[in-house]
Amino acid sequence: MEEAEAAYRRAITLDPKYAISWASLGWLLQEHLGRYEEAESAYRQAIALDPKWAAWWIEPKWATSWASLGGLLQDRLGCYEEAEQAYLQALRLWEQESKSQRGGASRNGVHGLLAYLYWFYLDRPDEARRHAELGRQVPETYVGHLLDIAKHLAEDAPKAAFDALDAALAEVDAKLWVQFLAPLQRTLRYAHAKGYAPKFREWMEAADYPARYAPLYWAFLALLEGEGILRNVSPEVRRTALRIYQGLAANAAPPPLAKKAGRRRGREAGPGRDGS
Repeated sequence: MEEAEAAYRRAITLDPKYAISWASLGWLLQEHLGRYEEAESAYRQAIALDPKWAAWWIEPKWATSWASLGGLLQDRLGCYEEAEQAYLQALRLWEQESKSQRGGASRNGVHGLLAYLYWFYLDRPDEARRHAELGRQVPETYVGHLLDIAKHLAEDAPKAAFDALDAALAEVDAKLWVQFLAPLQRTLRYAHAKGYAPKFREWMEAADYPARYAPLYWAFLALLEGEGILRNVSPEVRRTALRIYQGLAANAAPPPLAKKAGRRRGREAGPGRDGS
């Protein structure tokens, strides 16, 4: 990952006005290096260079830099009102380009992100349900189950939430572990924050998760008991479990419905500094 970072920084040195290099660096810093403040700065630089779209797509493929910035602010920096404004700006831009290929399922993915935010941190369940209905309108049916997990957790129905988790995993494909891993981690972090983790562990074991979904089970167990427990599993399982665990443990157990605003004096939470 250090080599990848060096490559992106070389590209930036050669062309500091190329938004794709800045946003790629932001994604690397966020997802692989855990340097979240630096990631935010890189995303904001990409947006400053190309306020409309940051000119391109990054993983997950439906995300613009605005949506990626929102996810970073929500999941890693705990800046929930700022995250909301970033998501809303992404939606505004998609509405302006409604006839382009940047709509449809891609736009609905951002609605799903808003649903998690409203259920978990901003205590606006009616808006969460409205956005969730749009968020589930994507080709991957398990996305709807992931949103159901969030709904049930917010309504203090942990068994229904676990059943939705089981339904999502029953429909799993490779994209869940890459493109949609963040929503899965988000829901499990929240279950832990709400005090439901021991029950989830009990239900996982009753449903044979140690065999069926070993990396996920061990990652969740590490969230409860510490990363050292991963030394007890095979190297093949450990590699994937560690990747899942790192996403679970980053800012683990945030206070439910906590609100953080006004994080940085003198900086607006909404669209870019140029007013776009």
